Amino acid sequence: MAIEFFKKLSSDLTNLLENGEDYNVIIEVDKMSNCQIFKAHSIILSSRCFYILEKLLKTSYNKDNIKKISMPHISANIFEIIIKYIYGGIVLFDKVDASTILNLLVTASEFGLEELVNTAQSQLVMNHASWIRLNFAKVSKIWFECDDFKVLQEFCNDIIAKYPNLRIPEIHDELDAKINALEERFGNIIGARFNDLRDELGAKINVLEERFANILGASFDDLRDEPSYTIRDLYDRLNALEQRSSALEQRSNALEQRVNDTQNSFTTNSLTVNEINVNRWKISYESNVALVCRDMQGNGDKRYAMWNNKHVNL
Repeated sequence: MAIEFFKKLSSDLTNLLENGEDYNVIIEVDKMSNCQIFKAHSIILSSRCFYILEKLLKTSYNKDNIKKISMPHISANIFEIIIKYIYGGIVLFDKVDASTILNLLVTASEFGLEELVNTAQSQLVMNHASWIRLNFAKVSKIWFECDDFKVLQEFCNDIIAKYPNLRIPEIHDELDAKINALEERFGNIIGARFNDLRDELGAKINVLEERFANILGASFDDLRDEPSYTIRDLYDRLNALEQRSSALEQRSNALEQRVNDTQNSFTTNSLTVNEINVNRWKISYESNVALVCRDMQGNGDKRYAMWNNKHVNL
């Protein structure tokens, strides 16, 4: 059976913080007028709070072997609550008001103290619901800017659901200003990008027009003269133009190949015009002589031979 002695451990560590014995870290908080110094121990701080550990790692020891950390943006009373929680694990929520708990919630979130964040939210919702309603603008702005405050966010969403027409001037005005700034910023970016893209597409169309005008036999003046056109129109026409020009080039190449094949075949296998005429004359001449000599004997054969020799000598 395990027996827990956390109460005594918490008390001893809290006493160590208060008497500052063997400290090796000095932490200054709050502005100059309210500046307060806390003496602490690096081994406890680094093991309990990663936020402070990072600051310690970036800080060098001075000649007295002490590290000094300054956090002027954190109020002294809030940091006192946090460092007592780090040492002793105790927070007296019944001794602090709702506004302090809300500020503690923000600082605990910055320090990465998840347990303290969840507890502070629950205490604020359970024990200070009326204060949240009266200070709804301040509370809503805090949970709106941080996703860690789930409990507080749900509580505020329930209020908004009950009062859908609720308007919070501080939040609405701030959101309107941010939305207007974003619209102006992205409007300028998108407008500039659209103009660049339209100019780029226009240049491509001009190049294609100059290159394929003779093949296509069409003018693209109507495209440039149109009163308005979208980026999609330009892309569609550009793609159609490229597809059509590619098809025409393929047809032209095929036709040129057929002409070359026909010329090669004619050169290799055909006779010249003179050779054709001579052959035709020879065939006709020999046929006529053969007919004459067929009915003649002796002399006919000699005549045929003489005529034939005469033809050959020619």
